[in-house]
Amino acid sequence: MSNELIRDKKDNTGIQGQEKKKSLRALIDLAIHLWRLENAIRYLQLPDTSPEKQRLDRHLAASNDSLLQLGIEYEDHTGELVPDTGEYALKVIEFIPRDDISDDIVVETIKPSVYFNEEMVVPGEVLVGIPVKGENKEDENLPFIEFILSKVKRFWEKDQGREK
Repeated sequence: MSNELIRDKKDNTGIQGQEKKKSLRALIDLAIHLWRLENAIRYLQLPDTSPEKQRLDRHLAASNDSLLQLGIEYEDHTGELVPDTGEYALKVIEFIPRDDISDDIVVETIKPSVYFNEEMVVPGEVLVGIPVKGENKEDENLPFIEFILSKVKRFWEKDQGREK
């Protein structure tokens, strides 16, 4: 094996490494587009028994199976509870105070997480609903402020080595 091929396998900076990166980026983009297509099909609200819906679902499943054989999969986070640890691998675009929930929860996935060989390579982007607490809802920003302060406090305590 030539030294150039060994270098390529180690640091992915050679021509082969660049091609692998381009191929992986294309597969990641394909996974995101398939997720969008899946959401568009869901939005159509076709009956599950309709031939059109069954055909679309079959093609989508086959496409996802092909990606999975290459080690690529995506994850929609809508409906997930947000961990109370203050650490979250996803990119939170916005916190939305809501009075119809009791826990911090992903209310919408803007972009799915994408995994390659079960390792996250693209973190998802989400909108997180936070519960509105208490009877007095005059100040709509109060729950958001309390939430941010609790996260800042946890981060500070962790940084100071006093994590509880």
